[in-house]
Amino acid sequence: MSKSTASKPASNAALLWIDPAGCIIDASEQICQALGYAREELLTLAVWDIDPGFPRERWPAHWRKLCQAKSLRFEATCCRKDGRLIPIEVLTHHVEFAGHEHICALVRMITPQRRAETTLRESEERLTLALEASGQGLYDLDLTTGKAVFSDEYARMLGYEPSELDLTLAAWVRWLHPEDHERVLGLYQDYITGKRSDYQAEFRLRARSGDWIWVRSVGKVVQWDAAGRPLRMVGTHLDITQHKQAEAALQASEAFLDSVIAQSPLPIVICDAAGTVIRFNQASRELFQVSEQAVGRYNLFQDEQLREQGYLPLFERVFRCGETVRIQSRYNAMQLQPAPSAHPAHWLDLDSTTFPVKDANGNIAHAVVFHLDITDRKAAEAQLRYHLDLEQAVAEISALMIKPGWEDFDARMNWTLERIGGLTHTDRSYLFMIAPDGRTLRNTHEWCASGAHPQIQDLQNLPIADYQPFYDQLQRDEVVTIQTSSVPDETPLKAALLEGGVRSLLCIAVNWGGKLQGFIGFDTVATERTWREEDVRLLCMVAEIVAHTLQHIESDRILRDNAHFLENLDRISRILTRREQTADLLADLAVALREIFQADRVFFLHPCDPDAATFQITMEATQPEYPGASATSADVIVDEAFRSILRQALRRAGPVLTSFAATSSDVARRYHIQSQMAIALHPQSDQPWLLGLHQCAGVRRWTETEQRLFQTIAERISDALAGHLLLKRLQESEERYRVVFENAHDAIIVHDFQGAIQAVNQTMLTLYGLEYEEALAATIFDLSKPDNTSAPPEPLWARVAQGETLHFEWQAKRPKDGCCFPVEVLLRAIQLGGRNCILATIRDITERKRAEEALLMTQFSMDHASDSIVWVDDQGNLIYVNDAACTSMGYAREELLSMKVFDIDPDFPAEGFEEHMIELRRRGAMKFESRHRRKDGRLFPVEVTTNYLEYNGRFHGCAFDRDITDRKRAEAELQQHRNHLEELVAERTAELRQAMAQLVQAEKLAALGSLVAGVAHELSTPLGNTRVVASSLGDDLRAFVAAVESGSLRRSQVEAFLSRGCEAVDLLERNTARAADLINDFKQVAVDQTSMRRRCFNLHQTLEEMLATLRPLFKHTTHRLELDIPPDLELDSYPGPLEQVIANLINNSLIHGFAGIEAGFIRIRAAPQGPDQVQMDYQDNGVGIPEMILNRIFEPFFTTRLGQGGSGLGLYIVYTLVAGVLGGRIEARSEPGQGAEFSIRLPLTAPRVSPPDETPRNPSDPNTGLN
Repeated sequence: MSKSTASKPASNAALLWIDPAGCIIDASEQICQALGYAREELLTLAVWDIDPGFPRERWPAHWRKLCQAKSLRFEATCCRKDGRLIPIEVLTHHVEFAGHEHICALVRMITPQRRAETTLRESEERLTLALEASGQGLYDLDLTTGKAVFSDEYARMLGYEPSELDLTLAAWVRWLHPEDHERVLGLYQDYITGKRSDYQAEFRLRARSGDWIWVRSVGKVVQWDAAGRPLRMVGTHLDITQHKQAEAALQASEAFLDSVIAQSPLPIVICDAAGTVIRFNQASRELFQVSEQAVGRYNLFQDEQLREQGYLPLFERVFRCGETVRIQSRYNAMQLQPAPSAHPAHWLDLDSTTFPVKDANGNIAHAVVFHLDITDRKAAEAQLRYHLDLEQAVAEISALMIKPGWEDFDARMNWTLERIGGLTHTDRSYLFMIAPDGRTLRNTHEWCASGAHPQIQDLQNLPIADYQPFYDQLQRDEVVTIQTSSVPDETPLKAALLEGGVRSLLCIAVNWGGKLQGFIGFDTVATERTWREEDVRLLCMVAEIVAHTLQHIESDRILRDNAHFLENLDRISRILTRREQTADLLADLAVALREIFQADRVFFLHPCDPDAATFQITMEATQPEYPGASATSADVIVDEAFRSILRQALRRAGPVLTSFAATSSDVARRYHIQSQMAIALHPQSDQPWLLGLHQCAGVRRWTETEQRLFQTIAERISDALAGHLLLKRLQESEERYRVVFENAHDAIIVHDFQGAIQAVNQTMLTLYGLEYEEALAATIFDLSKPDNTSAPPEPLWARVAQGETLHFEWQAKRPKDGCCFPVEVLLRAIQLGGRNCILATIRDITERKRAEEALLMTQFSMDHASDSIVWVDDQGNLIYVNDAACTSMGYAREELLSMKVFDIDPDFPAEGFEEHMIELRRRGAMKFESRHRRKDGRLFPVEVTTNYLEYNGRFHGCAFDRDITDRKRAEAELQQHRNHLEELVAERTAELRQAMAQLVQAEKLAALGSLVAGVAHELSTPLGNTRVVASSLGDDLRAFVAAVESGSLRRSQVEAFLSRGCEAVDLLERNTARAADLINDFKQVAVDQTSMRRRCFNLHQTLEEMLATLRPLFKHTTHRLELDIPPDLELDSYPGPLEQVIANLINNSLIHGFAGIEAGFIRIRAAPQGPDQVQMDYQDNGVGIPEMILNRIFEPFFTTRLGQGGSGLGLYIVYTLVAGVLGGRIEARSEPGQGAEFSIRLPLTAPRVSPPDETPRNPSDPNTGLN
């Protein structure tokens, strides 16, 4: 039984009656004749006997279906008595008669003609449905008249209703796209004239809306005249616009992916499933030094290097299991060459990541390998290890040399030479000393490696005159490096080197007392050697240590030098702490430095840039007879000699000393410079500066004391340059106090002078066991033990009201259970809501009191000992001190117990404590001299006897200290003054650096928050429209589905649904496109403003995108903004900082400039200035800037709206970004009531500079050239 039909029974119909069991109970004569049965025979049969395709077991289910349907029409096939099959059409009716159910079946025989008509009709219906389902339009073209008959879908494809379209060949030609016209008509003519066997073309037609749609046309001639000329052509049109768009998008995506791989700076290698390389990108070819011909030759699984290193199983897991594998390997890239043995090794350290790529069926078809070249990093790590070894050696030598007692100096010196010689792999290391008469020198100490012969016996009393050039280099404090092969023949030096078998040597002068005392050196006998900078640095440091050790006999002179050192340092510190303006500060410092060092010239240079072609002196102080660059205000051209000095200064922590007596420096000759000492300054958040001293009257040898003083002063100046950032703390104090109050570990109570509690923190509620409301209802008297031994609180409060801060112990009480406990109280007066109140900080000291009582008896005996007794743990913490120790050092016991041994012993550094602990453990007890610091800062020498004790598995040291002040008083007091000053400066510097970092981060977050708010506001409209349209479209779709399910769907409903659907899709596309554009603009601006990415960009486009994010600021105002920038103006710079500059200027206009103005106007113009600069002008018509504050607007923290949301940093950040990152200049002009104008001159190509949070020169400094 197959599909139903809608045709009515014909006159040849017959009747069958069937019972629920499927038996035929009655039949008409017509059915008996049609099937060839007698009526009696037919009544003995069942339904399945005459329908061979209907099995008996399906009858019960079919019966229920017939009964439920009441009436059902279908076609079937019956079997005649003679076995022939005939088609029939059946109409069944469910009938109830005399209490029994029956099926009355009206049967009609289907004739061949009827079958053909039905088949044709069904075929046409299928064709129509197929064309509609596939979106194809059908046309039938009369080639003689040019008229065409078309389907409804053909008209709708072009945007017409079927009744509106008059389709002719000429109209079709007019609709063709001009670019397709000639090609498509050629194809058509070739087919019509028989030159082509088929007609199939893709082209564009103009739709009713004016848009172009892509069409795939297929046609065939179906009728010819007697002469064979075509008369009629039938075909279809298929809209392939979306297909073409998808093809274009796919091609663009493939091209984009190919471009990403090809241009990626990361080396990428792609292998097929067999492991054969099918692609190297440019970065990988450069890394492995292979050409494109290497593709196909190299196989991952045949690489012996990877096999030997055990990595092949990992790569097999990539293809077998689909895992991502990451390895680090050392690889010889020459193995990829056609003939690896013909090339030298090219070793690379690689960090490689391999991941699988699956095809459309989910099978692993390729593997992609990303390589990261870490060769330089590995080399740097090795270099770092060598540097650490050098530093360790220097530390060991230093520790050895500073030990008191010099009887074993020769042994220490020999050990030092062996240590540095073995570390640098030299053949000899030695020390030479100059005789007191200054005429001869001798080898005093020597170490020789295995295979090198000692020379010390042959190198005694050598005449200095025979080695004068060598001696002169040492006199000039130069590093002496000699290759024997380059020494002129016939010289005593050459003969001495050859006699000792020396191939190369490195020597460093040993100086003290302002003169050359000897030298320390290395030499090699096996090969010539080029000495590394690390070797020179090590030898220099060892030479300094040796010189310091030998200088011990001159301690009295050193003490005088140190006194002078601290006096001058104190003079500089007073200048740094009393000044606020940078210009005055630098001027005073320059004068003071010239007087301190008795130099002919002192100068400050900023920035210290070795790559600059010229520089300007920021500040200078000179002797009248030696004027400097500031006298002429001319730029100084940097020659190679000064460029080298700048580089050395940036690399070194200490000063760079230079003598120009024998050089060819143009700068030195121009300004009569004979000697120079210079050092780089590194103030926080700024580019480096250079501080220098010139001696012009003659060559000067700067002493070690002068160099040390110069370096220390430079460090102080570096810290002071950023001092003004301390103001940031004032703005954050209120927030800090609030956080401290809420999170303090101590209980805090605010109460009035009558004892009524005004506020408490959570710690107080926990300590007293109260709820917040209960605490506010209580008084101070409720929280105090009635019989407190201290004075009653009211007199204490009176003292607090007078400004005193009181600290005392008290007996507190919990009101609920009456339990009393000891507390420590700190009282001070505060203002709360305009009322005078008391802030009480309360700490529970119950446990401390118990511990004090438990230890009281134990401590009593030690507390009253006559000698100072100090216990320390294995971390250097003071865990016990007796009364004598407190008295001798002037501290309370609690103060000392919060300190470490390093705090009271300045000669005992923290880094040496572990070594001291090991030595003490080995020896059990030690006795030595040291110094202790009293609370008043005075140092006094002590004799320390330390015993090693081990308790509970931890080290403890018990030290008995005896005051030896009379012997060490002067030196101890001097050292204490210096350390105290350095601690104060270091503490203030740390606070200033932290404040600046927090300020810059807050400004960045504020700018980004404003940006996000603006974009969210702009996105609300298109996204809201999209939601409304989607909701309306959903309602229409549900109504359409309901009509389909109910069978009441009409053609007009379908057309209306499609029309509204098209409108909805159009609205969705336009609103989502608008949202996407806004998001793209936001992404670009957000990336620019939160990063320091440098790129080439179009100035007009970048500012348009940025201004799109600021439109919500103008939305509810009548303010206008005009952008006048050429569309082709390109910059190679930092778009993020530039956008922040413009955004800050606009915010400044909206907040300050348009105060009280309803219709503000902002104009931003830009134009090229010469071949390499651009001039930008920002103007508004606001209230203007008063003349008295115009020169201060770029200063940090200067604002006219303090306390009203103004931070005073907006224009300061503008100046910072323009002058620092963007490498430009900014000027402001304004008159009250005439608006403000900012002129910005920028280079088209920005310089390479530090990040924008660095602090530039103060714009008020007259030497910046910006006023």
